[in-house]
Amino acid sequence: MANQVRDGRLRGVVDESATLDQLAGDFRFTEGPIWHPREEHLTFSDIPGNRLYRWSEAGGLSVLREPSNMANGNTYDGEGRMLTCEHATSRVTRTQPDGGVVVLASHYQGKELNSPNDIVVRRDGTVWFTDPTYERRRGGLVMRTIATIAALMLSAAVNAQTVDICDRTPQVRDAILEVLDADDCAAVDSESLAGVETLNIASGEWWWLDLGREWYLTALRAADFDGLTGLKTLRLNYNRLTTLPAGVFDGLTSLLV
Repeated sequence: MANQVRDGRLRGVVDESATLDQLAGDFRFTEGPIWHPREEHLTFSDIPGNRLYRWSEAGGLSVLREPSNMANGNTYDGEGRMLTCEHATSRVTRTQPDGGVVVLASHYQGKELNSPNDIVVRRDGTVWFTDPTYERRRGGLVMRTIATIAALMLSAAVNAQTVDICDRTPQVRDAILEVLDADDCAAVDSESLAGVETLNIASGEWWWLDLGREWYLTALRAADFDGLTGLKTLRLNYNRLTTLPAGVFDGLTSLLV
């Protein structure tokens, strides 16, 4: 298999003459590969396939668990037990040596977890995992029970508020609507707004070739970024901003600088 090295530091870990071999294929979307150093086998998830697979040199490929509850990230703890993030159940589980499954986490502050995704174990035994909202959004992979869906809809109705973004700078407003795949600037969901992580308001390097039309920003409004508490990346390249309203970026508490 052809490979491309994007960071030269990889050469300090992997021999430059090493080649890649394809062990298996025809999966739908694989995640969470983990290698067992003593038993020498590879375990990984196929999320939409709803399976956990295991591969070894001696035994080849086999199905370890089906259904896997749409398992995603996997890791091992200090005792060699497999920990798994499950999308379909919103749980973090541990597989015991006898094959039994123990639930480590399923709720936080009385509410179901979202979609446990990546997981690691520190040397002190502490388990760390991410819990994004991937499968709580429209078009997610998980088919939940009617009762669970009803509870989620009720929770959203109680906690989410409608936000009017029509008065924001047009380029900012349109960028938000594009990310949210929304049409009505007067009825943006506050929870969805808080979930926006990337906003691209760059005008483009070649704005001056566009028949004199001014697509670039010259000013921002004080409330342009209100409610975007989850925003991590904001692109404003090639604009012509000369001044900024006081506190325009104060609410961007997650922004990576």
